[in-house]
Amino acid sequence: QGKCGSCWTFSAVASIETLIGIKNHPMIALSEQELVDCEKKSAGCNGGHYDNAFAYVSTNGITSGQKYPYKAEKGQCHQMEKVAKISGYRRVLRNNERQLQIAVAQQVVSVAVKATSRDFQHYKSGVFKGTCGQKLDHAVNIVGYGSEGRDNYWIMRNSWGTTWGENGYMRIPRNSQQYGGYCGIAMLPSYPVY
Repeated sequence: QGKCGSCWTFSAVASIETLIGIKNHPMIALSEQELVDCEKKSAGCNGGHYDNAFAYVSTNGITSGQKYPYKAEKGQCHQMEKVAKISGYRRVLRNNERQLQIAVAQQVVSVAVKATSRDFQHYKSGVFKGTCGQKLDHAVNIVGYGSEGRDNYWIMRNSWGTTWGENGYMRIPRNSQQYGGYCGIAMLPSYPVY
């Protein structure tokens, strides 16, 4: 995502792309840049929310990343031929990791996390046991879950590139005793509906 605060677009697009693939349609790389430039309820590179991105795509559709490539800065909105559309989105019951697990078993889910801590930003590997930030400030995806010994974890996909974490992914504790899940992972989950 570069220096642009567009994590919300990467989270939304990843959820939509995988949903389209699950529905047996050809996988198409969709345009994060269209959301940065055109989705008006969010602030482009200064942050936004994946629910707003889902609402935009359900109303307007979205073009491909090839036709509307990512530039890591807000630009003028260009309307191009749309290649995908969703019917809307659903929110998972907040602060309920069991409901989140049920949703993730069906498709990729967009979530917000508390990511400003040094531990989070410099994560390398293993099930994350470090400190989180103070507030929800970063959008990511939950793509699966698993267990290693006594550690249950979520598989979280980040938008900070493949040099971060485990090739761009983090294993983050699942069914932790923290309210809202570890790093707030279960506080604002939602997913697109085809």
